[in-house]
Amino acid sequence: MLRFGSQTIQVLHAVLRPTGAAGRFQRDWSTATDTYYNYCGFQPLSTTEYIDDREFAETHWKCIFPGRAQVFAEDRVVWGGNTYEVDGDPEFWEDMWGRDHHTTILVKRWVG
Repeated sequence: MLRFGSQTIQVLHAVLRPTGAAGRFQRDWSTATDTYYNYCGFQPLSTTEYIDDREFAETHWKCIFPGRAQVFAEDRVVWGGNTYEVDGDPEFWEDMWGRDHHTTILVKRWVG
């Protein structure tokens, strides 16, 4: 098995539930299912701090999973005791023989 790091990453997937308003739906994170992936890489990309009306920070990370991970743009990721939102669609990479090689996603977290 390929190893991109020593981190274990938890992926949370929540189903859509009606909110009560006509035709409106919302993700139900209280009943989310999870999947754990081993040998992942979790790498920092950027941090931006804002201090206008209120102080907060936005951090961006890159996650690399061995093979084809079942992760989607609407999912969340848990690593190091923090929960991150998947930012955009995952990228699936193949090796030179057309086999699944790895999956890359970007995640973000707001603090403050």
